[in-house]
Amino acid sequence: MEIIYKIKDVPDPGDQDLYNGIQEINKNNYQDALTHFERASHYKHEYAFLFMAIIHFSGFGLPKRDPQKAIDLFKKAVITWNNPVAQYMLGCMYTEGDQDVDTNIGYGISWFRAAANQDWTYAMVRLHDIYFFFPFFTGNTRYAIHLMEKVANKDDSNTELVDEDPIYLFGNKDFELRYDHVKQSKPDLLKYITKSGLTSPIGYFYKSKTDDCVPDFDEEDQRILLWDIFSSRKTSIVPACQVYLSIVYSVGVGCVQKDINKSIYWAKKAAKNKNGAACLILGRYYESGKDVKKNYKEAKKWFEKAQEIDGTSSATFHLGTFYHSGKGVKRDCKKALGYFESVVRHDEHGHAYYLMGNIYHFGKDGVPQSYEKAFDYYLKALLNGFAEGATEIGLMYQKGLHLAKDEEKAYCWFVRGAAMGCPIACYLVGSIHFRGYHGKVDLDKALTFFLCSLAGGYSLALRMVILVDFLRNRRRIVHYHLA
Repeated sequence: MEIIYKIKDVPDPGDQDLYNGIQEINKNNYQDALTHFERASHYKHEYAFLFMAIIHFSGFGLPKRDPQKAIDLFKKAVITWNNPVAQYMLGCMYTEGDQDVDTNIGYGISWFRAAANQDWTYAMVRLHDIYFFFPFFTGNTRYAIHLMEKVANKDDSNTELVDEDPIYLFGNKDFELRYDHVKQSKPDLLKYITKSGLTSPIGYFYKSKTDDCVPDFDEEDQRILLWDIFSSRKTSIVPACQVYLSIVYSVGVGCVQKDINKSIYWAKKAAKNKNGAACLILGRYYESGKDVKKNYKEAKKWFEKAQEIDGTSSATFHLGTFYHSGKGVKRDCKKALGYFESVVRHDEHGHAYYLMGNIYHFGKDGVPQSYEKAFDYYLKALLNGFAEGATEIGLMYQKGLHLAKDEEKAYCWFVRGAAMGCPIACYLVGSIHFRGYHGKVDLDKALTFFLCSLAGGYSLALRMVILVDFLRNRRRIVHYHLA
């Protein structure tokens, strides 16, 4: 990553020292850079103070970080020039705390508000997070969403990608940030930045030693991440805000009412910006037909885009289900199997294993039937939390498919599936107690399992609930008369 500083035709006092300092940053000589910035600061140069503060904050080229020194310099940049980047950094350091800096959320919020009022994107997002997620700010939900919409609306095109080049450091056209080296040498890091939507540099330095949720970054990664968060680059944070708004409007939160049209609008904006999560949202809308007209062709298009952007297991799995069930396409279980195999190569996906077992169980569309493979995949499905795997293994024992017929083992597998919430397993356990488990009919247990099955959405259980309830009531009447 390289910073290009354009000196004016008639330089201001300190400009040459600032230029020399930036050249040293580009060589990763931060100690020498600091010396040049200190010289520039004697001329009251705004950006000399900002660069000095950032170096002391990060500790690049220094024996150790000095957050307190950074705070003093950020405050000078604010008092003298009302600098929004300095305001934003003060907000981060006080709301999250830092080495030798006590957390003061109220004070930090005041700095975020000042930076947000100057349209600094990351300050608006951090302010949203505080107002929306902290319980004692629940009354500010509407303002929080307003902030996110301001960020999302920085994308003013419905067809073109959100602005990418040129990218300016501090949002100032005098400082261009070039990513050529990063794109060539660290494409995965740039992809991580784009997908993560990170909004605070604190975790790169202070919390990275103690917080397991923060990835480990080497110093070169930290430098790239730090300068990126001070840039005008929109391709990470703007699409992330658009996806967030799509999710909020899909369900309605607090004073924000559910609005499917807005949810789809924001998802399409983010999808246009190559956000895979947005494509998944749109695919699920059109596949389910919930709140919109079901359209398998449209759903498949969005899942294919999600797979193209991110190569996610979720998109690949959904595409496999289209060919497995013949949704909007001609059924092709062989092609579906290819999708599911791709999923499980990268992810222990219980549902994918289950459908692979189903394909081998019945041997469809050119896939040879194999009860042995079906059993193996059903077991993998179960071990990865997909309850229907246990149900299918129980049925294989009940019918003697690949396994010796064994009603007791079948019952045990059905109970296991029922305990994991499979409604069909509940129905099968209920049926066994209805007919007589070990020769003993137990209508009370049968009714319990049939009710669980019905609650899980298995409609056939309704008939059995009515029948068992009738038989139980008749039994009570008979016992009453016999008494």
